[in-house]
Amino acid sequence: GGVGFQQCVAAYALAHVLVGDDGLQGLALDRNFEFCMLQLESAHVIDDIVIVGRSHRALIQAKTTVSLSDSNKSVYADVLRQFVQHHTRDAKIGDAYILATSTESSRRIVVDLMRLTEAVRLNSQALLDNPLTEAEEEVRDKTRALIFSFLEANGVAAPSEADFLAVFSRIHVLPLDFNVARGRDHNAALMMLRGKSAIEGSMLWSALIELCGGLAASRGSIDKNGLMQRLGQYVVSAARPKTLLDDVAL
Repeated sequence: GGVGFQQCVAAYALAHVLVGDDGLQGLALDRNFEFCMLQLESAHVIDDIVIVGRSHRALIQAKTTVSLSDSNKSVYADVLRQFVQHHTRDAKIGDAYILATSTESSRRIVVDLMRLTEAVRLNSQALLDNPLTEAEEEVRDKTRALIFSFLEANGVAAPSEADFLAVFSRIHVLPLDFNVARGRDHNAALMMLRGKSAIEGSMLWSALIELCGGLAASRGSIDKNGLMQRLGQYVVSAARPKTLLDDVAL
C-alpha cells in the first residue's frame, strides 16, 4: 500500500547512506548532492519524504500508482498541486521535486513524463525544439494546463511559459519496484546491503523499513549520525570483520 511504499522509498535512501553513498545515486539525484538529513511526514508542503542535502533538497511525493489526468481531483493533480505550492512558497535554488512511484504506474508517467522532464533539464526549449510523440504531447498539454491553474491559484498573476518551465524542469520521475519476489529495486537494495552488512542483507533491509515506519508515525527525522548510531554496528568495516554471532545480533 501507499504507506508501505513510502517507507520503502525512505529505506532505499537510507540504505545508500548506510553503505557510504551520501550522493544517493540510486535516487537519480545530481552528483553534487550530499546527504544531511531525512524527514518523513514533514512540515513542508511536499511532505511525504524530504531529504536535505548540503546544498539543496530532494522533496518526494511517494505514490504507489499514478495515471495521467487533467482532473483537479486526480492523484496526478494532487502531486502537481503540492509541487507548485512548494515552488511558490518555499523554493530554494537546486530543490528537486520528485514523484516516486511504482513501475506499475501509467506509461504516460514512468516513461513519457520522465523523458520530457529530463529533456527540459538538458534544453530549456526542448518542448518546442524536440519532436514529440502523440503520447508526449498529451502529457505536456495536460501537465501544462494543471501547472498553469495551480500557479494562478497560488497568486502568480498571468503565469508565463517561463513560470511553467521553472516548475516543470524541477520535476523528477522515479519509478521504483519493491516487489519482494522480483522487484528490481528491492533486489538492488539487498545486493547493496549484502556488500557491506555484517548480518543478512534482508535483515538489515527489514530494520531500515521498521526504522522508517517509526519515523513516519512520529513525523520524525534522522541524520547520518543518528542512522549510524541506530544501525551502523551492523555495517562491516576493515576494523570490524564479520563474526558468526552477527546474524542473530539484530
